[in-house]
Amino acid sequence: MQAADDVAPLVYHRSKINRIAALSHRENRS
Repeated sequence: MQAADDVAPLVYHRSKINRIAALSHRENRS
């Protein structure tokens, strides 16, 4: 079960990075 505890933060961190990247990409296009 520790593996799941290790993976959860990584998935959350990745989605957070993707959101920031999408926002910055949107600003660059405009």
